[in-house]
Amino acid sequence: ILGSGLFVADAVAGRGVRAEQRGDLSGAERAYEVAVLWSFGSARYQEILARFERRQGNSLRAIEVADDAAAVHEDDLFYGELAALTRAEAAALDPAYGEEALALYGELIDRWPYHAAYHTGVGVALAITDDADGAEASFLRAMSIAPQSPEPYLNLALLYLEQGRIDDAREVIDTGLSESAAPEQLTEIAELIP
Repeated sequence: ILGSGLFVADAVAGRGVRAEQRGDLSGAERAYEVAVLWSFGSARYQEILARFERRQGNSLRAIEVADDAAAVHEDDLFYGELAALTRAEAAALDPAYGEEALALYGELIDRWPYHAAYHTGVGVALAITDDADGAEASFLRAMSIAPQSPEPYLNLALLYLEQGRIDDAREVIDTGLSESAAPEQLTEIAELIP
């Protein structure tokens, strides 16, 4: 029965993707929620739903779903990162979420100190909670660990733009365009820098 439930969950999640592509966001959310039910709470489908909620700006719902996924796989770093990321983004709503994100990222970094995405996540949480110096240091650390990753370049450039440091933002993006394995992710911001 579980195998057939996962088959149905895959099909329903596919309907969710197609609904989202059509712009039917309520239909997409409903499909992703049904996929979670059909999969008997599989963390894979909870992750899909959490990421959908993040894209829609539903930070608190994303945290709830990410926590459910992390509870299914307590020792899985991937789901731990999802729980931390959703909190970092929700820090704009309540700084307490930023503190929770920093604690979760700290645990992840203790276990895997050379994972650039964790340092980028710390930077995002610090930037949202107005610790620009800490955010800058975290983004620079992430870039030193994985210079091919576009996210730290993008986030550091955005931080510099917020601070009015246009030349620094341009320099970071230029470096990212030459170093990153996915420079296309940086072209949009590159065009916005005067």
